[in-house]
Amino acid sequence: MSPMESSKGEPIPQLLRGRKAAVLVGDYFHIHEAYYPYFRLRESGVDVVFVGERENEVYHDYNGSFLNFVKRHVSNGALIVSVAEGHSILVSAGLLKGKEVAGPPEMKQDLENCGATVIDGPAWNDGPFITCRSTEDLPDIMRRILSYM
Repeated sequence: MSPMESSKGEPIPQLLRGRKAAVLVGDYFHIHEAYYPYFRLRESGVDVVFVGERENEVYHDYNGSFLNFVKRHVSNGALIVSVAEGHSILVSAGLLKGKEVAGPPEMKQDLENCGATVIDGPAWNDGPFITCRSTEDLPDIMRRILSYM
């Protein structure tokens, strides 16, 4: 059985072959916030890399900060996905003014202060932004990511 076959020997569709994605990781990320999308995207044929630093580990030596990385990709029209506290990068980058986001209750005030409207739901799309409240919403956000791509 090859890595691209099911346990029954049937091919797994590589619907997104040739697409690329970066998973940003920082000091306080939850491991499943990174690996769940990583494996789901890989199984769909996406080339995925980890970007960022975590205490004494560099996942990908990207010459720039998270904020510059995200801003550059937004200006290039890239899909931007954020889970829970990951929204703080979007807040700090000034990218959420006028956007609707699904956010964790503990970040509602910060999100509203930066001009976002917080939606009470598991996952939400607003243009190239897909957001969710918590890791419990990962299946919902992955369905949106895969349909968007």
